[in-house]
Amino acid sequence: MTGTGTLLVRIGRAHGVSPHFILAVAMTESSLGAAACSNNRFNVWGLASCNQSWHVPGFGSWREALVFYVRFLNRRWPGHSTPYSFRGYARCSDCWARKVSYWMRALFDVPPETRYP
Repeated sequence: MTGTGTLLVRIGRAHGVSPHFILAVAMTESSLGAAACSNNRFNVWGLASCNQSWHVPGFGSWREALVFYVRFLNRRWPGHSTPYSFRGYARCSDCWARKVSYWMRALFDVPPETRYP
């Protein structure tokens, strides 16, 4: 995900999703892309368990992937405010939320708030 900072901020602001949250989820799910889906390298958020449970489009760029991701979050979990708002994102919702919250603090020293600051 190197070099995506400006894009993360711009898309996060446009869709009301914190770039810190977006990156913390990517860290939780794929070590910021190091362990991304082999068939979709821009799917760094573990969506559909790399197409094993439902279909995620093949993304051609970070911009395309990020726009899909923030729209998906806002449609599926409208009104989200913390990682704990995302019930059902992972098999263990509370475990996942704790990890994402941890990465938000460890990487950025910010509280676990998912809306754009």
